[in-house]
Amino acid sequence: MKAMVLFSGGIDSTTCLGMAIEKYGAQNVIALSISYGQKHTKEIEASDKIVKYYNVKHIYLDLEKIFQYSDCSLLSHS
Repeated sequence: MKAMVLFSGGIDSTTCLGMAIEKYGAQNVIALSISYGQKHTKEIEASDKIVKYYNVKHIYLDLEKIFQYSDCSLLSHS
């Protein structure tokens, strides 16, 4: 069985990633990070370091173009 963890690089998703690795093994866990143009890129940068540390597959999905015209306050261009 494989597990996919929606992974921002923050403390909550890092905890979930660790739990998935503990239960299924690193070789059976995939971390999925999504960029939507958020203001704080620290978590995305941290996610790269964390998945390298745990040696898990990391899928990075860039959705910034989809949200480029949004005026959501969470986005860097808003």
